[in-house]
Amino acid sequence: MTTIADIREMITINNIKPETGNILFQDSLQNSNSEEQTYHVYNGFDPIRANLCDSLWGAFNLKLIAFIKSQNYTQEDLEEVANSIQIDDNHWDWLSKVCLHKSDEYGWFFLDINEKPQAACLIYHPKKSAIDAGDIFYIEYVAVAPWNRNNPMEEKQFKGAGSEIIKCAIQYATESLGLRHGFSLHALPRAEGYYEKIGMTIFDALSKDTMKYYEMSEENTQKYIGVL
Repeated sequence: MTTIADIREMITINNIKPETGNILFQDSLQNSNSEEQTYHVYNGFDPIRANLCDSLWGAFNLKLIAFIKSQNYTQEDLEEVANSIQIDDNHWDWLSKVCLHKSDEYGWFFLDINEKPQAACLIYHPKKSAIDAGDIFYIEYVAVAPWNRNNPMEEKQFKGAGSEIIKCAIQYATESLGLRHGFSLHALPRAEGYYEKIGMTIFDALSKDTMKYYEMSEENTQKYIGVL
């Protein structure tokens, strides 16, 4: 039986690169120097890009942790730094997730700049709305590369990658899947402020453990992507 470790080893040994021809969306994001750089969003089952998320993002987080340890922070400063960085999803294994979620009800999105994954998103569809009788999609997982988050080691490389990949998922869901504008998710605690800021509503009855359930209404989703 082929394991995830076997697949990862095969990708590494054969130096398999992700395909670049099947671009779903294309636009640009600003880098840390306020320069526009082109991004490409790819959609579909993609173990190669998922594996890149694991290897490149994991390596950056290890480098970040080593940097923090080398700074001789006071306990107070260390606690402040620990509260400011976002590594709650560091344990996510993207290659495993791709291999486990590849049936038709799932949709994968990877946002690349310079052939490096800057953000990844997995959606489930259709999902019944908690607001009305319409069908929307549910975000199972969404994350940006750790170098695109606030950290004490270096400035963010790109701004807005998370928002952009969600907007691409919304466009795909409405144009290709026939769903109405709207989406839902269970939020990691550190991400709650962002989801509330963009206009999502909490439904406590659907929350689980420490993760609150959020949904964005049709109107707020249209405002979010600039339709209204």
